[in-house]
Amino acid sequence: MKIHNYKDYDEYVKWQIQTNKEKKGWIYVKPATINQIAKNKPFAATILCHGTRAAGEQTFFKKHFPNAEIIGTEISDNATEYPMTIQHDFNVQKPEWVGKFDIVYSNAIDHSIDPKATLSTWRDQLSQTGRLYVEYCQNQSIPGGNVNDPLDATDQEIENLLLEIDLNIVGKITKDVKGGGLVFICEKQK
Repeated sequence: MKIHNYKDYDEYVKWQIQTNKEKKGWIYVKPATINQIAKNKPFAATILCHGTRAAGEQTFFKKHFPNAEIIGTEISDNATEYPMTIQHDFNVQKPEWVGKFDIVYSNAIDHSIDPKATLSTWRDQLSQTGRLYVEYCQNQSIPGGNVNDPLDATDQEIENLLLEIDLNIVGKITKDVKGGGLVFICEKQK
């Protein structure tokens, strides 16, 4: 596993905002992936999606969970241009989110500057019966990481991180995931 070395946190934020604006309107997640998550976790009153850029995740989840509270985070200052989206760095914990969400989803772990800490933050946002869904595609990983996608890891390295932070991997979604990737389905250890 390799992580791009930024000069400081401000440089990281600058590059993430620039990358977001260069990809304005892009939606990475496939609706089929969200459909499979909804089948895997058919009840959710609270859903949190991290690194959502154009709010595709929230929009797709809303079709399955019309009454749920759904929030997306995006580090860029254009976050509020999109529905159900707030400007927030997903690497940073919001105390009011700890233990709150039935579903936490992201396909943006490759944008993390400290993946173990980020995954721990996401884990702590899960409700007692919550599930964390981490979509990742090692085939699209940038060798050595770069300013846009700082994390370069294999699927196995992501799996190892999830296990290191005391998550149980209760399944994997592999069908119809973008780029031939997969979605790790995780629960907190009881």
